[in-house]
Amino acid sequence: MTSRASLATLATVAAALLGGCSSTAAPSSTTVVAFSDVHFDPFFDPSLFGALEAAPESQWASIFAGSRHTGPGQYGHTTNFVLLQRSLAAIQSQRPAFVIFGGDVLVQDFSQMYFALTRTQDQVAMKAFALKATTFVVHQVRAALGTTPVYFTLGNWDDYAGSFGLQPDDRFLADTATLFFEDLLRGTADRAAFETTYRAGGYYVAEVPGSGLVILGVNTGFLAPQSTAGADAITRQLLWLDATLAAVEAAGKQAWLVLHAPPGGDLATTGGDVDPQGHIAQPTMMLQADPQQRLLAILAAHRGALGAAFTGHTHMDQYRIAVIALQGIPGITSDMGNAPAFKTFTVSGRSALQDYVSFTLDLSNPSASFQPSYDFSSAYGLPAPLGSSLAALFFELMTSPTAQATYRTNFGSGHAPSKPITDLNWPVYWCGIAFMGSQGLGDCVNSMAPAVTTP
Repeated sequence: MTSRASLATLATVAAALLGGCSSTAAPSSTTVVAFSDVHFDPFFDPSLFGALEAAPESQWASIFAGSRHTGPGQYGHTTNFVLLQRSLAAIQSQRPAFVIFGGDVLVQDFSQMYFALTRTQDQVAMKAFALKATTFVVHQVRAALGTTPVYFTLGNWDDYAGSFGLQPDDRFLADTATLFFEDLLRGTADRAAFETTYRAGGYYVAEVPGSGLVILGVNTGFLAPQSTAGADAITRQLLWLDATLAAVEAAGKQAWLVLHAPPGGDLATTGGDVDPQGHIAQPTMMLQADPQQRLLAILAAHRGALGAAFTGHTHMDQYRIAVIALQGIPGITSDMGNAPAFKTFTVSGRSALQDYVSFTLDLSNPSASFQPSYDFSSAYGLPAPLGSSLAALFFELMTSPTAQATYRTNFGSGHAPSKPITDLNWPVYWCGIAFMGSQGLGDCVNSMAPAVTTP
């Protein structure tokens, strides 16, 4: 049985989404690809490391081509050169109007891996190699996609310190500002404004040419509990977000948000903390409570200007509802046991998401290419538009064993992740779709214990 507080939240979710996302599809449509969490590992073949360190990044592709590792890797491994190439080729084959990238260019623990190979603690050399690796990945993206803009956000490993280590006015931001502006955004942002906000805190605003659609890259890493960026950095970004959305709204335009870490619970960690009766003592959260509350209040204040939002970080195929539906982007990396995946969205009119197709790569076949795994509307039997269908799916997942089974299969993009959804922890993943606060998430999970049994 769900609590009265839980029922009140469910009613709010239904009213906000079913009432606010029932637009009719426009005749024309656009294809947009979203990918995330590449976590490219330049150390995948240690025998190449010396050559890579000595060469400019423009020669790295030819060096990687000589590796003895000729396949895309195995489940549980990070992204090697072959997987990066296949991913970008598959994305390019969709002929997207533009691309969303949810962050995390480099492999986790980059600096530790570098120091282990060099047997030094040379910070200057490590940062130079990290910048070359970042530049290499960005140049590979640009080579694959031609002139197609890529609207990005920074992940928690997109810095020199690693794991939410980015600081305001960080050296990494200064080193990558031109690279990301020219090679990812392709000049679709005002350069002076981009340089100011990106260098200060890794966030920016751009506009899809000729569309009236504005893209905001928001650095939620600063809002994470692990971050030491400080309260002032959080406040500056949130004031910028509020003012930018107000300007978008006043201009009669629509905004898409690109975030890395989403609001709400860290469901993988929390799901592993349930006791044998299905209870949790304290959920682990993605963002700090007060900054998250302020973030969601800003989004609610400008709900009319929000067309869509995208998040990465979890590596899994999931979604959340926080003012609007947050479209979860699965990871290219397979380091959490998931299959590499990305999504192709159909967009009607200026910004209305209608449907998506998930593309996955079967790593058990070294010669495999990305193939369509499922399309949302057919898999769940729900019509366009996507926002209201995701709201409806939330309620179906509470009562339909078939919908639950489908969601759990798709969660790891068709392969069982290292931290899977189970019968015992299923309430964590269901409640985590709509309950963004720690208290609400904990109450929802505990009110559903003992865990729901699914076939």
